[in-house]
This record gives sequence, C-alpha cells and structure tokens, in this order.
Amino acid sequence: MKKALLVYPEFSPYGFWNYKDVCKLVGARYPAAPLGMITLAALLPQEWNIRLIDMNTSKLHDSDIVWADLVFVGGMLPQQVNILKLINRVHDLGKKVVIGGPDPTSQPDIYRDADYLVLGEAEDTIN
Repeated sequence: MKKALLVYPEFSPYGFWNYKDVCKLVGARYPAAPLGMITLAALLPQEWNIRLIDMNTSKLHDSDIVWADLVFVGGMLPQQVNILKLINRVHDLGKKVVIGGPDPTSQPDIYRDADYLVLGEAEDTIN
C-alpha cells in the first residue's frame, strides 16, 4: 500500500492570507481549509494510506515525511517561500516531492527542483 503525505504550506506572515491575529480574537485555529489538498486526497487511489498536514494549524515533523512514499505539496503565491523550503526538506530526508497548485502552474520554472510538477487542475490530471 502506498503512503502519501499531503502538505499544505504555511502562508507568509506578511500577506492577506495570514489570519493568525484574527483567529486569536475569535478562538479559531485557521479560517481557510486546504480545499485543494482535500480534493487531491479524494482523487488519489482509495487503497493508498493518506495523511494531510496543514502547516497553518499543525507542525510538520520529519517523521511524517519519512513515513511517506511520496510527499505532495501545493499552494499559492503567498506560500511560495515555504513550498520551496519544503522541497529541500523533503529531499534532505531522501523522499520525492510532487508540487502543484496555482503558483507552480503559473511559475513552473521556480519549482524546477521538484521531482514531479503538476500543472493545471488535479481533476484534469489524475484519472
């Protein structure tokens, strides 16, 4: 059975998508669910063992990466710096990484160090 780790990177603290202070006021962990990663999980083979970690609400441990056969990371421009850090972290632990999402689709050259780059919508790519 394949083990897939889906990681949603943390948003930049300097952008629109950083709601940490607002969340503290209302007692929420984070207001935006990682819908793209949830959709990806539904599209992957049902027999795969899948874990999802949203780095906006949870810590990613090296043991999570080591557990996986393949690490999937996706995100938007405000997550770019953290996506690039994740590529290096995954590689440092000897694993392969799949990168996708709006920013990698619009700027694929920035993500050339990824093992696999998925451009466009997952629904069109995964059959």
